[in-house]
Amino acid sequence: HTINIVEGVKSNSMDLDDFLVHMNSIVKLGGIRKMMQRLPSGMAPAQMNQVDPMAEVLGDPKALAAYRGIVSHMNTDEKQDPSKVKKARKEEICTLSGQKIEDYNAMVKMFEATKMGFKAWHQMSSKQEAAAKGTNKAKKGKGKTKS
Repeated sequence: HTINIVEGVKSNSMDLDDFLVHMNSIVKLGGIRKMMQRLPSGMAPAQMNQVDPMAEVLGDPKALAAYRGIVSHMNTDEKQDPSKVKKARKEEICTLSGQKIEDYNAMVKMFEATKMGFKAWHQMSSKQEAAAKGTNKAKKGKGKTKS
């Protein structure tokens, strides 16, 4: 499903269902801190204390369960753009899911931040890919002579 998330970012169609899949993957990996510890270069212990508290929630099974409850009471349009949901509808969703408006707002904030992060990552990857292709073309062009 990661491919679907990447495709969703490319086409700007990532929704809350994709976000929950992403969160679930992070929970399965042990949370954001464990993921950072697994990075090849590693992170200094001092840097580990500077992890964004919002990012920590990405690996929290309780937050995942709360967000799942909220999302399960949303329609397709609301999942696509949860920031446009009106206050009365938010209250209804939160009542049905047993969550607070603050939880809904935190989820939307994290969803938007995650979407922006994926978008930045995709743009960076695309630039690196393009640069690598340019380097390969330059190498292929060397040694050719005109007759």
